[in-house]
Amino acid sequence: MIESKVAEINEEREIVDNDDGPENPLDFESVEAANAMDDFQRINLVEVKQTDLQSMITKLNTDQKRVFDIITNKMDTTDSNADVLRCFFFIKPTMTIDFYHMFGSPPCSLVEMTFAALGLESKVKHHFVDFLANEQFTPEYLKMNPQHTAPTIVDDGFVLWESRAISKYLIDKYSKGNTLYPEDVQARAVIDQRLDFDIDTLYGRFTEYYFTHFFEGKPLEESGVKKIQEALGFLDTFLANTKYAAGSELTLADLALLVTVSVIEAGNISVKEYPNIVRWYDLVKSTAPKLAAINDKYVKDFIDFFDGLAKK
Repeated sequence: MIESKVAEINEEREIVDNDDGPENPLDFESVEAANAMDDFQRINLVEVKQTDLQSMITKLNTDQKRVFDIITNKMDTTDSNADVLRCFFFIKPTMTIDFYHMFGSPPCSLVEMTFAALGLESKVKHHFVDFLANEQFTPEYLKMNPQHTAPTIVDDGFVLWESRAISKYLIDKYSKGNTLYPEDVQARAVIDQRLDFDIDTLYGRFTEYYFTHFFEGKPLEESGVKKIQEALGFLDTFLANTKYAAGSELTLADLALLVTVSVIEAGNISVKEYPNIVRWYDLVKSTAPKLAAINDKYVKDFIDFFDGLAKK
């Protein structure tokens, strides 16, 4: 009986999901049979008291409550509370992370690489934000992110923006202790220093030089190139005695800096004069080819985007 109710609900879900209308606010998936049976057998076969049922309902989060309401609406009046609970444990809402991103955006590349590094790709729902069409200024987007930036994620109602903050959060929530951002205080401190150096100095100087030219019409001045070269010199020094950017292991700092060095090259500023950067750059790409391929796609889009602006 319970299985037939589950099939009914899943069939209804498929009809809604394949509809051209508004997306179903809930996505369902069947849990593995063994896990489902464990949950099934944890529910006593005797009648569950109404007070127990109400107690369980109060502990549900918003999405779980909606699932529960759908189930109870499907159940017959003759079904016991235990049947309702057993049906509930057979169906679980799929965890999704809404990912708002822009075409060719370097910060979005970092978050996308983090998703891949943690094996979260199948859980991510992509939302393209058209920067040139000012979609980041819609009331809905501004309500979610008043700074109107991308990337932005929404994870079970939790909203977060800024690529480095997002990446740290994802690691801590879904893969705590991962070597990309380990729990050791000193190791994290070095990674954080490299990330701060990247956003404030290396990437910061590049955006000041390159982005202001295209978006504000400022000339590409040699002084801007020299500031970027000085920052590249700092990075080359950091890498003189370490395998990776923050030590002997690939970390989040390497992914962030990979993005920045890639777009600096795309902006026609050479890094060949920095042997430690060249050695590290090749190492990161060979160590994590899947992540490097994601970044390569973003870099291509980055080049196409700015080439398009240059032709206007």
